[in-house]
Order: sequence, then structure tokens, then C-alpha cells
Amino acid sequence: MKTLRRRRKEAKTDYKARLNLLKSNKPRLVIRKTNRYIIAQIVESNLAQDKVIADFSSQDLLEKGWPKEKAGSLKSLQAAYLTGFGLVKKRSRRSRTKNKSHKRNLSNRRTFKFK
Repeated sequence: MKTLRRRRKEAKTDYKARLNLLKSNKPRLVIRKTNRYIIAQIVESNLAQDKVIADFSSQDLLEKGWPKEKAGSLKSLQAAYLTGFGLVKKRSRRSRTKNKSHKRNLSNRRTFKFK
């Protein structure tokens, strides 16, 4: 009889899907919700190593203009949305600096400033 892995027994990890994800060589989105914050990361896997490409925490929202009196609500739905939005902005900013030829015409689009 083969013993099941603990995380498989708890129905937390599907090892077949995880192996296929790691074999695909695509970056994956990892989101963690702690007691106080939400942490979002884009992670690449190389053999037995994981490399974080970009990360953003809801704690970073305080530096971006989140009200100080609402610092206790950094795991709310609004904070989760802005954490994901900040991660995308941070990732796109890094990819633009790596690839200077990447240009888009945003003159006709409505833009929002992320402070």
C-alpha cells in the first residue's frame, strides 16, 4: 500500500497539476493572505529553484497613498484589488525598462494614475 503525501491527503495540493505547471516553464502567480496583509508574487521555476520576478504587498499601499487611519484594513477586498493592480504595474514597468522597443499608443485611452 502506498502512503499518501500529507498535503494530498488534506486535499491542498494536486501534485500532477503542479508538475505540469512546473514543466510548462511559464511564470505563475502566487497570492498569500496573512492575518494582516495580502502578498502577491510572480514566480518563475528553474529546476529546483524558484525566482521571484515581481512582488507587491498590501503593506506597500501605505506608501502609495492608502489612508493611515485605514491601515488595519490591508486585507480587505479593495486592498486585494489594488495589490493585484500594483503588481501588474510594477511588472509592466520592469518589462518596459528591459524592452525599450515596447511602445503602445495610449493617447485615445482613459488612463488612471496609481499614486
